[in-house]
Amino acid sequence: MIGLQTGLFSFILAAAAVPPASTEPTKSKTIILGIDDFCPYTCLESNKPGFLVELIEVILSRSGYTLSVLHGSWTRLQILAQEGKVDLLGPITQYYVEKHKIPSTQELGGFFRAGFVTQADARWHFVDYSSLNNLKIAAIKDYSYPTELEEPLNRAKKEKRYVELIGDNANLRLVKMLASRRVDTVPMLFDVFHYQTLLLGLSPDKFKIAKELQLEPNRANYRIGVLTKDARERTALIQILDKGFATLKTDGTYQKIVMKYGIHAK
Repeated sequence: MIGLQTGLFSFILAAAAVPPASTEPTKSKTIILGIDDFCPYTCLESNKPGFLVELIEVILSRSGYTLSVLHGSWTRLQILAQEGKVDLLGPITQYYVEKHKIPSTQELGGFFRAGFVTQADARWHFVDYSSLNNLKIAAIKDYSYPTELEEPLNRAKKEKRYVELIGDNANLRLVKMLASRRVDTVPMLFDVFHYQTLLLGLSPDKFKIAKELQLEPNRANYRIGVLTKDARERTALIQILDKGFATLKTDGTYQKIVMKYGIHAK
């Protein structure tokens, strides 16, 4: 999902020498997690904030931290991160961790499956990317899409067949546009698409997968970006989150929380 500008987080790595970190947290310290509308991973509803938010909250609370969630569009979150106003950001793919040198957890939060979704009764069929020619496509500004999609999406933009969304509830609006036939197809994570249909009360039978993308491992797995400016605190948070995710997966908490959102734990 994540499209970060080159050099956006370079301030984090500016320190030439980093003293050994302690895994002891600052007691009662509040950690700010920046999220956009990416249900079921991260959601805008306070009573059901997303399974990734719930997992992080459990991990941090066990180590003496308090979690505060800051909502915004992904474009806005990039600005807030640059300004040092968020400590955590996610989910982000390993591809962007490597490309932009963003400090992150090593333990995987999970895996993505993605592709093009269309209406169940659509008459077009995916054979290759030329199948997208003449179709109206919607996507989200500043999200990262696989390299193989750059050419068909850029062609759609050039031919004015492309709708780019920004702001809150962008994923929900994508599904609404597809359901109302304002666009022909959308590239989305399947978990996200399915959850948005549940929120809208739409039957899954209204849609079908036109093409599942074969994501490279570094684009399919996701982690948590750790952007705290203080080097000791940043290293400590990474260690706490890594150990925490591993523990939650072995003690059953991970599966229990994820299944609350109607999807299978990965």
